[in-house]
Amino acid sequence: DIFDPASNRASYSGAMDAKKGSSLRTPFLIFFLIFFLLLILLVSVSVSSFFSRRELTRFEDVAIKVHTSPWCPANGVWSEWVTMGECPTTCGGCSVAKRKRTCTSMCGECPC
Repeated sequence: DIFDPASNRASYSGAMDAKKGSSLRTPFLIFFLIFFLLLILLVSVSVSSFFSRRELTRFEDVAIKVHTSPWCPANGVWSEWVTMGECPTTCGGCSVAKRKRTCTSMCGECPC
């Protein structure tokens, strides 16, 4: 503050006013930014949980070959895959549909 004896008033420096104004805006901007980020996080979690409840109907065939040794290949005659089973629970939990096939002819002493 600067006192002016001619006007009998105290005058304020403009630099001081600008500094006071910015110090009041900074906490508000930080609060607003944090609030906005939390809001985005909440919306994204809600949307992803909504869409993860859909029922999955696409299956992929996965076959695993097991070799007992390098000189005993896992060749043999296999049956056709049986019909895919139903999922025991609705999606949202971990449900697995299974199907199987069997080895109808062994390759010598080795398992198929």
